[in-house]
Amino acid sequence: MKRWVTLPLARERLRVEVELPDGQVAFEEVVPAINTLVQALVDAKRRHTADLGRPLTCASGCFACCTQIVPVNELELRWLRRVVAELEPDHRAHVEQRFEEIRESLDAFGLTARLDQPDPSAASNLALNRDYFVMGEGCPFLAADRSCSIYEHRPAICREYSVSSLPSHCSDPFRKPVSVVVSPVQVTQVVALLLERWLGRRGRVVPLSLGFDWLDDEDEPALVDAEAFFALVEAVVVQALEAAERKLLVDGEQA
Repeated sequence: MKRWVTLPLARERLRVEVELPDGQVAFEEVVPAINTLVQALVDAKRRHTADLGRPLTCASGCFACCTQIVPVNELELRWLRRVVAELEPDHRAHVEQRFEEIRESLDAFGLTARLDQPDPSAASNLALNRDYFVMGEGCPFLAADRSCSIYEHRPAICREYSVSSLPSHCSDPFRKPVSVVVSPVQVTQVVALLLERWLGRRGRVVPLSLGFDWLDDEDEPALVDAEAFFALVEAVVVQALEAAERKLLVDGEQA
């Protein structure tokens, strides 16, 4: 089923076509449509920053952000678990081995408990991110050439995260200035909150490296009407974009 979405951005009205599965489906089957929405927003951000003379410097071959904590929601985890199950046997075995190796490193560095029950304070969160980065373990989906081996299915945060600073700074982001270009809406968080409302339980965002372990402790959600759930995601994203546009107008008037 095809659906057109109109996204109200500050500089344009973006029309995006998404492909939705028909009828009642597993929750995670909506993820590709959500990722289409995210990618359209990211592409628009790239055009906008280039027009402002502040082009994004993220490019193929850089994997610095792939050694940081990758936050994902339950929907993405369930989709990625399906992606892993459908990989070629050798590829799947390598990914599963990398997950195990990263778990061992997290235990050795004393990070497992801190990731499972993070301290919400800004200082503690910064320290956790720094210690994870220093550990030096790349994402379990990184290939031998340091490219993403599931690029088509990568999580929303991997699409959204982008910088306009010197690429070399990303290799040492806690000592060199990194200019992160923030998106007006973080779809990962939006989906987590909507899942919380829909399922009546905490909509957690968890680190990808431990996500499958956490997922095993959660009940499989019932089937969902794909169009209805996506319409809810769309509505919240549009509301967030409209709020960001109003803030820009107010800031412009006050400047």
